[in-house]
Amino acid sequence: MIGTDLNVRVRRRGSRPAGPVSLSLFGLLLLAIAVLFFVFAFHLRAEGAQSAYTQAHGIARQGSVISVQNIQHTSHSQSGGTSVFHTARITVSLNPPAGGLSQTTVNVPHQVSYVSGQTVAVLVDPRAPGYAELPGVPDVTAKDWYAALGGGIVAALLACFLGWQAIKMIRRRRQAAY
Repeated sequence: MIGTDLNVRVRRRGSRPAGPVSLSLFGLLLLAIAVLFFVFAFHLRAEGAQSAYTQAHGIARQGSVISVQNIQHTSHSQSGGTSVFHTARITVSLNPPAGGLSQTTVNVPHQVSYVSGQTVAVLVDPRAPGYAELPGVPDVTAKDWYAALGGGIVAALLACFLGWQAIKMIRRRRQAAY
């Protein structure tokens, strides 16, 4: 059978290989991380669907900027590097109103430099008029949730591999005891 001779020795700081308990615990941790990635991916998928719908069927309006909130997102990697990206939420007053609302929030996937009173073109979601985007600038795209889904798949595969290694180790120990 393919892959039955694969013997990966996972080592800790000492000279002994990792045991089935530590492999199982690390596998469970990876499984929990995979579940979080999957939940996040499906959340992003829903946001991406709303964004795509707004770009395709949005009500075009002119809006006067009331306020701009640029949000800085920072992520730290284990190697010590830091990455920073920005998103923005713009509150605009619509003229004429869309969907019964005269004010909406425009979601932008990058930083903006609009000032109060500036006129901007927006697309208002007809199903949820409190949500809007800039024309041609979707807030969430398919690649965003694909990345989260990919992370979940990788973590789940690693968890399965560690579980398989732990089971093999337990079987070997039981056979050696007889």
